[in-house]
Amino acid sequence: MLVLANDPLTRSGLVAVLERDSDLEVVLQDEEVDGGHPAARRPKVDAAVWDVGAERVQSEEIRTLAASGVGVLALVESDLERASAQSAGALGVLPRSVDEQTLIAAIHAVCAGLLVSHPEHGHRLPFEDGASANVEPLTPRELEVLKLVAQGLANKAIAVRLGIRESTVKDHVNSFLGKLGAQSRTEAVTVALRHGLISI
Repeated sequence: MLVLANDPLTRSGLVAVLERDSDLEVVLQDEEVDGGHPAARRPKVDAAVWDVGAERVQSEEIRTLAASGVGVLALVESDLERASAQSAGALGVLPRSVDEQTLIAAIHAVCAGLLVSHPEHGHRLPFEDGASANVEPLTPRELEVLKLVAQGLANKAIAVRLGIRESTVKDHVNSFLGKLGAQSRTEAVTVALRHGLISI
């Protein structure tokens, strides 16, 4: 876990919160990064918590972390900071005032590659409109079926729920599998969550 915060007190507070969860390990803090671990030589981490504070969102740094497979959770104060962090590739964006329990849950979600937002920021995720640069748009019915698949429903149960034939459900499943480039229902749900097509 990488902790990035301009303010030393904020940084130490975040570290203290994170270390309360036995499943999380803070292996690097930003003063250590500045002191001898440039981005290219950082130890491997699964996620980074970035407290934006009063500083400008470092979009290029977030892009670099995201490109290396690190899930970034940004803590922001304004809608502009939220939008900047999301467009740079942050998987999670929460207000700086978030409580400890929500912060820990969000970190675990980001480590799993899931998108995280907060009700204070509205429910819109970066690709919630059903389109992304890497995924062919799904039809409203395909999204509806996909959401039910994500809830664990089998084709027959989905057919009953939507009042359509089971064979039609199968057609929709096969269609969104192809569009998402997924080999299984589970993989399709994972891809859809990563791109914000559905939320849980």
